[in-house]
Amino acid sequence: MSGIKKKTRLPRFCAVLLAAFSMLALSFPASAAAETTAAGSTAAVSSDGIIRETLDISRPKKDIVGGGYVWKNIDETLKLSGFELHTDSDYGIRIAKGATIELSGKNYISAKKAAVACQGSVTFTGSGSLTLVSEDGIMSYSTESGTVITIRSGNIAIEAQSCGIRCESGGITLSGGDVDITSDGQSLLARTIALADCSLSADSPVHATDTLRITAAEVDVSVSSGAALVADGNLITEKIDMTSDGQPVDRYDGKSRISTVSNAYRGGTSAILGEGYPRIADVIIAAAAVLLLAALIAVPLIRHNAKTKALKRRLAEAEQK
Repeated sequence: MSGIKKKTRLPRFCAVLLAAFSMLALSFPASAAAETTAAGSTAAVSSDGIIRETLDISRPKKDIVGGGYVWKNIDETLKLSGFELHTDSDYGIRIAKGATIELSGKNYISAKKAAVACQGSVTFTGSGSLTLVSEDGIMSYSTESGTVITIRSGNIAIEAQSCGIRCESGGITLSGGDVDITSDGQSLLARTIALADCSLSADSPVHATDTLRITAAEVDVSVSSGAALVADGNLITEKIDMTSDGQPVDRYDGKSRISTVSNAYRGGTSAILGEGYPRIADVIIAAAAVLLLAALIAVPLIRHNAKTKALKRRLAEAEQK
């Protein structure tokens, strides 16, 4: 009897152990998936290589690698290269505050509400291109006044139903790159807007609710009616030649077409002479200073050698006599 009981207990124990392992195996993928979602690490890629859901990198905790993108957590940089995302969701990419988006190759994002939605400030760099199609192309939903959307380089084309780039509580800075905006509403909307050493082409108004500054930038804005540039505060223009409705002007006059070309010297400004003098002037001044110093040293030596030769010649003539 005792032998029968042992045989009965052993299979029962094995069954319980097997069930426990099965439950553990089933629970592991679920927990791993939950961790992935919390970190915002991956977005599913369809068979055609296109991402069709929001890429959420608003609260990343680790490095992330996916189809056409790499997130470096330590650098807070999202690198896009051959990235393509089409989604019916509100947002294409949700990006963390203070992040940098580095572009290489051709990239494309379309979404319902915003192609790129930022928790705070964001900076675009790189030599690649980015096409955005959405209600808003790039938007920051931060309410902090120090928030800035910055484009330093790259080629960015935006097709928007409402606004190309929106940062209503903060600012927009284009300090390089080529930006082309087609919008049914406004091209740029922010409290402060700074366009410097960049190229901007738009078919809708640039609107700053405080200050709009254009410095050494190529800007071409043409709207169907109303003013191409709107500054509720100050409009400041520096180092540009401007035409309004095709006519040269010194000050913007509220017309529907404005075009500017930089007249700043691209070689830089002289550190010695300051504004209005090119950097090459510093080289000329330095070269002149070297030549003057050489002359100050060489001329006395030449005179001394000449006097020495003359004295030796007179002595030689005296000995011959």
